[in-house]
Amino acid sequence: MDGHVHIINRVYWEKIDPWQAQQGAGWDYGRAFSAGVNCIIDNIGTYGYWNYNYTPKQALRLIETLHRYAEAHSDKMTLARSPVRFNTRPRSRPHCVGGSTRRVVRV
Repeated sequence: MDGHVHIINRVYWEKIDPWQAQQGAGWDYGRAFSAGVNCIIDNIGTYGYWNYNYTPKQALRLIETLHRYAEAHSDKMTLARSPVRFNTRPRSRPHCVGGSTRRVVRV
């Protein structure tokens, strides 16, 4: 398990594909999965959007990015939207769990 990775922020801002190896100091699903990580907790951080009107909008943009990315890579990952789903899925693929502004992504 790896937590608080902020990978969806990088997908949104840098347009990276975390299933591809990232050059330099970077985190990616591929290397994490190869190292034995089968669950990540991504933190939806709205950095730079600290006022009432922008914070919720940016959080929703990041959540939408997460859903679209998970859908595009459904052969490798899925969102675990509840603890039951998280615990009943096969453990052969990585996944993510989270709550409130965090999203659990089961890969």
